Amino acid sequence: MTSGRRPGRWWRGAFALIYKIAAFLAGALLLVYPWLERWERNYFAPLVPYWSDTNARGVVSGLGLATIVLVLAPALRWRRRGLAPGSLQ
Repeated sequence: MTSGRRPGRWWRGAFALIYKIAAFLAGALLLVYPWLERWERNYFAPLVPYWSDTNARGVVSGLGLATIVLVLAPALRWRRRGLAPGSLQ
């Protein structure tokens, strides 16, 4: 029996999973990194005079949080509806 998917297309699902994991990790980094001590000693610190301001840190953390929400939203929607990620219902 087949699962309804074309053979040889598994790599699309694998790529999507890897992409989502990478996006989640990037969002987690953006969420946490501005509040570490290393934030003020990074490459861009001399270029931006307001780099250590809490507002700038909050904006970067907000981008990280938005990235995490956008990555996790489809999974939460599938779980709420009781659907598997690959189902066609």
